[in-house]
Amino acid sequence: FSANTGRALFDVARDGTLLYGDSAVVGIRGGFDPSTYEQQLTWIDFAARPEIVGPPGVYRGAQISPDGRRIAVHQHDAAGGDVWVIEPDGSRRRITFDPTRDNSSPIWSPDGKDLVYTARRDGKWGLYRIPSNAAGTAELLFEDESPKAATSWAPDGARLVFWKQAPETNGDLFVLPLDGDRKPVPVV
Repeated sequence: FSANTGRALFDVARDGTLLYGDSAVVGIRGGFDPSTYEQQLTWIDFAARPEIVGPPGVYRGAQISPDGRRIAVHQHDAAGGDVWVIEPDGSRRRITFDPTRDNSSPIWSPDGKDLVYTARRDGKWGLYRIPSNAAGTAELLFEDESPKAATSWAPDGARLVFWKQAPETNGDLFVLPLDGDRKPVPVV
């Protein structure tokens, strides 16, 4: 984690493999703004062997795919950011193509075929689903004026849990059914 911000970037695969981004190794781009800390994504296996994954960048929200082989990540830049998938061979596949929409917070579907991410369009924050191979268009699942981010997908694939910013509480958790009317239900 960053001692300056307390921010950490990591995820653990079902087999126990750890992925983390180390901001201290790569350095700072553009002065002392913590949002510009470059990180190097690194796999660590049970034998504590590190493997560099993809190029250094300003990453947020890395998540390992259910099969433990791919990484979905938000790569931040001055315009906002886009969602990328890093493949097992280290190549990268761009999932979104307009960083000004603040495309971020990708999470995997239980079968790894889809991603849900957050984006801001026309002044509203939405949750979007897209095939993880980027072969298709994004489907809007839910939107309103409040910032939000999907946090988990139910194992049966029928519901999403997402965080939504609220002025009264700083944030709440909701469940979004993916079938029917897609009306969010508050949880916490």
